[in-house]
Amino acid sequence: MLRHLLFACAFALLTIASVPSTAAAQQEMRAAALVNDEVITVTDLRMRVRLVMLSSDLPSDTREQRQRLMQQVLRTMVNERLRIQEAQRLGIGVADETVKKQMRQVAQRNNMSVERFNTMLKRNGISPRIYREQVRASRAWQNIIRERIRQRVDVGEDEVESEVARLKAQHGQRQYQVQTIVLTSDDSGTDRNPRATARRLVRELRNGANFPAVARQFSEAPSAANGGELGWITPSALPEKARERLKTMSPGEIAGPVETYAGTYVLRLQDTRRISAGTTRLQLKQLRFATDGRSVDAARQAAGKLRGDVDGCDSLSGLAESHAGVSAVDLGTLKMADLPDKIQAAVGSVAVGGVSEPLQLSNGVALLAVCGRETEGVNRQRIRRNLLRERVNMMAQRYMRDLREQANIDIRM
Repeated sequence: MLRHLLFACAFALLTIASVPSTAAAQQEMRAAALVNDEVITVTDLRMRVRLVMLSSDLPSDTREQRQRLMQQVLRTMVNERLRIQEAQRLGIGVADETVKKQMRQVAQRNNMSVERFNTMLKRNGISPRIYREQVRASRAWQNIIRERIRQRVDVGEDEVESEVARLKAQHGQRQYQVQTIVLTSDDSGTDRNPRATARRLVRELRNGANFPAVARQFSEAPSAANGGELGWITPSALPEKARERLKTMSPGEIAGPVETYAGTYVLRLQDTRRISAGTTRLQLKQLRFATDGRSVDAARQAAGKLRGDVDGCDSLSGLAESHAGVSAVDLGTLKMADLPDKIQAAVGSVAVGGVSEPLQLSNGVALLAVCGRETEGVNRQRIRRNLLRERVNMMAQRYMRDLREQANIDIRM
């Protein structure tokens, strides 16, 4: 009888002792959010917060700090889940080897093997799966941008010329090397106060947190993949309030929150320099259509008809030889600023290898072929890349906003 009683008491004690543990486990496994019916668990959220604290060098790793970061980290995880889902819908995959390669690179940058890196994560209460999922989501989004946005975006020669002209007009003005973190808000409930989050991030950054790492974890702009790096920009590349704040900053300074129509900004100014527009030189060749024995209109019509047969600068001599009243002239390399306004307008937006519209000159009608273009002090390829990046970034932000608006997001915390 006593033995049965002791057994019953012991069983009761074990049952009572197991209740908190079971309840705690259930609490950890409950949903922090549902994203189109896919679950983000409290356990995964807590591990991701630990990862943010670890990778961003946030100096105050306390329970209070982790609680404050939780809503913004959850928002980031929701965005990542949406990106993975969109990649799956589009049939855009991320190879396991790609994820493993990035894991190896991160481990090597920290002077570790992958095994030691994984052990370090586990020692800090983080499953390596959490880091792999973050890498996979980042790669998936980069693939979406490349295949669905980048291929549809182009920057024309006229746009490059317009930017070069703008740089000329701004000669001597200041450029800024900037890093940014951009936070946004919507009605999903994941972060109704990005200003408060930005204020906390600014405080941590000023206390020594690593800006690129924080940007990768928190920024919702496409530049997050580059640690928030924008490179050398003019203030016009930023929303008005951000650009006005930037103009008042000193190198090394961190500012924010700055609320704009595009989101809440945290800014870090790395350096400044003066714009040097340089001198543009064109290498030109000319097909001249004589007006001897024919009207200017007839010469213009002949030029317009022959224009379609021009296939680069090397084709001009052959075309001149095979058409009466047409001569090819190599004009050499000329400064754009030294050309008459009419010719500047005719060739300014013509790509290298292209040809102008028929142009009436004092000695007849001509087609001008641009065989080369060089702007001293201005890197045209860099200008093209910057314009392309700005356009892609804008479209990617719009894409992400549309994904959130169309999704069924249920925040449970």
